[in-house]
Amino acid sequence: METNAKNLCHGTPKSQACPEIIILGGGFDMPDLFPSLKFLGFLTGIKPALLKMHRKTDKILNNIINDHKKKRSVILAKKM
Repeated sequence: METNAKNLCHGTPKSQACPEIIILGGGFDMPDLFPSLKFLGFLTGIKPALLKMHRKTDKILNNIINDHKKKRSVILAKKM
């Protein structure tokens, strides 16, 4: 699967942030007010949502890195 800048967030350019990331990261949550109470992140549902978004973003970025590695190896092979 070839990944480019347009595939970063469901077809939007990578310079535009995904709405899900903005919503999850931009709001106020109870764990922000009481950081010592670790369970609040799970009770409010923000922690699982952030972990899911982290995994999704990680896959996208890994695909981009792998595509660049493949392209670079093809370019280097052509030079030899």
